[in-house]
Amino acid sequence: MVAPAMLRPLRPSAAELRALLERLASAPFSYANPGMSRGDAPRDFWSNHARARVGAGDEAFARARAVVRAWGMFALDWIELHGADDRPPAPGLVVLTLTRAALLWTANACRVVYVDDDADRYQFAYGTLPGHAVTGEERFTLTRARDGAVWFEILSYSRPAALPARLAAPLTRRFQRRFVVEGCARVAEAVADAGARASS
Repeated sequence: MVAPAMLRPLRPSAAELRALLERLASAPFSYANPGMSRGDAPRDFWSNHARARVGAGDEAFARARAVVRAWGMFALDWIELHGADDRPPAPGLVVLTLTRAALLWTANACRVVYVDDDADRYQFAYGTLPGHAVTGEERFTLTRARDGAVWFEILSYSRPAALPARLAAPLTRRFQRRFVVEGCARVAEAVADAGARASS
């Protein structure tokens, strides 16, 4: 069986990923304060943040909301999301990210902590489960400002948990930064593509 936060040279099989998701389905969070991403960064946690304007107006907000609910920020060529199975974020849902870094694969699991769905804001956060390379929480927020501008942001609070992450803290932080920047850009691209298709 694949261990959480595994580091291995070969890509894990679909069966191994399913087994990992099943094993962690009822596992507790690996940090003490689920929901912490609603406030300021706790002491000794890294803060990581990126924000991008993804459009303007009601249609852009609706398209962006659909993209975020479909986990569109993970549509990158170096990271895979497993466990959502076409389901939108919902409290309790466990997902697994599979990432290739250099010649190694790493798999880490998180559980959705909360979902807020308001007229001008859609957001959710997930928190790390035992064995994740880091411990903490990541929030994905879509907002519509008073001027109609639609913004998407990713915010995370984390600190190293697994030994490899502690030993390679600069590399860990670089991958975290890469994800928030590229994830925001990917949502902006997906919203623009959806708008172009609608107007063609």
